[in-house]
Amino acid sequence: MYTASANYLTKNALAVKKPVYLVHFGGETIDYVTSERITGFTTLLEDEDCSDISDWDNADQGTGATTQESVFGGEYFYFDTNASAAGNDHAQISKNIGSLDALGDRFTIAIKLFFLTIGTFADVDHFALNVERDDFVFLLRFCSDGLFIANGISSWNEIGANIVVQDTHQIFSFDVDISAGVDKAVCDAYLDRKLQAADVDCSYTGGFVDGLCTLSQFGYANDDQKTYVDWFKVGNELSKPYIKKISGNSQSITPEEGKSSIGEITVAMLDYYDGTDWLITKLIGDDPDNFHRKKAVIKGGYEDLAKLDMATLTTGWITDIRHWPDGLGYDFVVTDPQKWLQRKIFRGSEDSTVSFGGNPLTILLRILLSTGNGTNGVYDVYSEENGLGIGANRINVSHIESERDKWFAGTHFSFVMKERVVAKAFLENEIFKPCNIYPVIKGNGVFDIKVFRPPLPEEWGQVQSFDEDTIIGLPKWDQNLKGMINEIEFHVDYNSDSKEYEDEYFFIKAASIIARGPGKKTLEVESKGIKIARGGGEFIARRASRVFSRYAIPPPIVTIKTFFSRNLSEVGDIVPVTHRKVPNLISSDRGITNHYMEIINRRIDWQKGQCSFTLLYTSFEDIRYALISPSGNLVSGTTNTLTLQAGQGAKFRAGWGVDIFTRKMLAVGTNYTVSSMSSDTMNLTTDLASAAVAGYKVGFSDYDNTNEEQHDNFAFLCGATTTVGASSDIPYLIY
Repeated sequence: MYTASANYLTKNALAVKKPVYLVHFGGETIDYVTSERITGFTTLLEDEDCSDISDWDNADQGTGATTQESVFGGEYFYFDTNASAAGNDHAQISKNIGSLDALGDRFTIAIKLFFLTIGTFADVDHFALNVERDDFVFLLRFCSDGLFIANGISSWNEIGANIVVQDTHQIFSFDVDISAGVDKAVCDAYLDRKLQAADVDCSYTGGFVDGLCTLSQFGYANDDQKTYVDWFKVGNELSKPYIKKISGNSQSITPEEGKSSIGEITVAMLDYYDGTDWLITKLIGDDPDNFHRKKAVIKGGYEDLAKLDMATLTTGWITDIRHWPDGLGYDFVVTDPQKWLQRKIFRGSEDSTVSFGGNPLTILLRILLSTGNGTNGVYDVYSEENGLGIGANRINVSHIESERDKWFAGTHFSFVMKERVVAKAFLENEIFKPCNIYPVIKGNGVFDIKVFRPPLPEEWGQVQSFDEDTIIGLPKWDQNLKGMINEIEFHVDYNSDSKEYEDEYFFIKAASIIARGPGKKTLEVESKGIKIARGGGEFIARRASRVFSRYAIPPPIVTIKTFFSRNLSEVGDIVPVTHRKVPNLISSDRGITNHYMEIINRRIDWQKGQCSFTLLYTSFEDIRYALISPSGNLVSGTTNTLTLQAGQGAKFRAGWGVDIFTRKMLAVGTNYTVSSMSSDTMNLTTDLASAAVAGYKVGFSDYDNTNEEQHDNFAFLCGATTTVGASSDIPYLIY
């Protein structure tokens, strides 16, 4: 499930609210939204083009001077403090433009400036802009060390970071929102039409003169502080939508095949003319790469939701830009970031064999992250030609590690590669399919994985549920008889010299074949990494068992349409579904309650604000699942430190309760707590009575002496008359 802010989740609970969208283009945080955008004014209270200063009241002090100047091919107001430092003089003009009440609770202030010399905030050598209501003042300080906005007396917020620049024209625009009251006033700040900060606190309240605008140049510490003003505008809220339409974005996974896909998205953008430039055309033309491969982020939210609280729905890269035939706009095509994986790896293996092995998810991380320089995190260990060198910030490393340690601890794959291969094909065929994993791209563009496995108790509240309050119309139900699988063939122990698999294993579900006949197609899994001598037999037997538990009886497919509120659910999520009209083959009746289904396809209808999902039954309903508790074998030890066999340290966590046994399973220490884990080395919080030795074993303590993480994820055995956990809990099924 995608992550979202608390404010978003609150708004999202109102299922039928109309969504709005925001698009960031490039790495520069350029905002375009479906509802409003800083572009031009619909009503102006002040439209000063700086061609005539005579209607402004002069309030220059001492050596400060404000004049009308012809410069840069036009007319400007010119502010010069001259020799002001000694007397704290300043250049200043003011004007009452009329009551701001006429603009309602949303108005915009914009100004175009050119700073010849500008000083620091601390030196009070800044340019200032004040716009007043009778109960509120919008107050800015433009300084060489930043742009600052007041949210009270002597209380300031910096916008962006050092965005005020000398010797260049800059357009500053501020969308001010006082709808929640002037004591909660906020603004969005733009520089040259690019968002710098959203929802900035600007709540400077008090008694002021309604409509009074003041422009000032100070020079209290240094002489000759100079600024030109090209124009100044105050008007009501702006309402030109840039996004005309968003289309596309169907995400899907292929169960048991280790494949996923994200369809491209097309963002149709209007190209407004502001009197000087066609803004989208200029945006594309000014970029040195014309926006090719620029990052694009699409967010969703609601009209009354702050932009910072909008949820990131998808992130991709711009791979095509098309001008409309009528010349009024552009289509930006945004593509799945999995394009990263199209590069070939093991480049050079034709000349020098590449041999490697380890946990399959460790291999995955090493391929994704390795640069050959060892600078991209702990998994940057392969040479440059054997990895992709993707930035660590684009990979959800911690989650992949967690899934590895929880579901694949002790699993080992070994490879010998003698030819280069496309990374995507290698990972799908050699890692994802054998392990029944799906690669996914999160809404923020980060690569992650989904392991097909039951939802554990700790995860029950981490997915969205689907019921008649969120589902539109009636679900479509398909018994999916063609989806039955009751035969599986594994090809393992690959010989890189002969290029053949030396072992084949065929698994059948006899009861299913007798009752229903063979499935439409035998599932075949070929793996160059699975070695029977390294535990591969147990691995493929477990893989076959899990396939049969889901597919030997065909799993039905349910197709639903939902309100936009379910947009946080993503492909691979296993979600509870409740509906009175869905057939229940378990009870031979209609109606299901919290039946767990896997999302295998997700599509957003951006215009209608609806989502469509294809759901596949999982066989997990009405059962609580838990893992078999791990055990470890010692290769050496002391009274406080235990060294486990290679790879077994991944099975344990700090804070867990453990017991220590001899090789004959006689207890030598019970109810100990793991203080820390470092690779395969376990440290205990208290010492054993005597030093541990090679051959000793480590396992879980009894239920009452283990922690909540162990309780939530692992099974504990007990006698028939003993209760483990709450008396109302149903037993766990060990997975």
